[in-house]
Amino acid sequence: MRPITKKILITGSFLLGLNATAHASPILLVTNGVLMGAQGVEFGGRHYDVSFSDTRPTAGSLAFHDLAATWGAMDVLDQFVFQGAYDMSPGLTNGCSNPVKCLVVTAFDVNQILATGVAFTNTSTRYLDPIIPYAVLGNAANSAIVTYAHWALQEERQVVPEPSTLWLAGAGLAALLARRRRDGSGAARMHA
Repeated sequence: MRPITKKILITGSFLLGLNATAHASPILLVTNGVLMGAQGVEFGGRHYDVSFSDTRPTAGSLAFHDLAATWGAMDVLDQFVFQGAYDMSPGLTNGCSNPVKCLVVTAFDVNQILATGVAFTNTSTRYLDPIIPYAVLGNAANSAIVTYAHWALQEERQVVPEPSTLWLAGAGLAALLARRRRDGSGAARMHA
């Protein structure tokens, strides 16, 4: 094998080993076919447990405190929790019983009158699921189309590399060590 090809392979496998990590999908929490929440939802470099309930959040329980962060969190729910079996079945989300539409609200501000936040609009069609700013007057407990997403930060956990990534990193490191030994023994012969 040509020296330049070896260098490219060694460098590439080493860099892949340093940069690639596993990103696990959230674990959906389902009871009797109803989506109750999800564990391990990754957003902003952190992991959250999310539960769906028609119970209004309190000001002290909010995970996000501005529109931008809440919007991003709802986008993650749309992509990683609702896509699939629950995307076109709004009535299968805890707190919603309407088969046509469910507004899943993450609040970023709660006062005595309003819960202000962002809603993922889950409809029975795949193409009409916008994320919108939303304010809930009072409590949504009696509504068939509104439920709250309650976000709880998980304790920090290590991101574990995939086995294939570890193998690539190990192969790159072994190749670097073998080359260094070979170059070192050649240099010793030159001095003798």
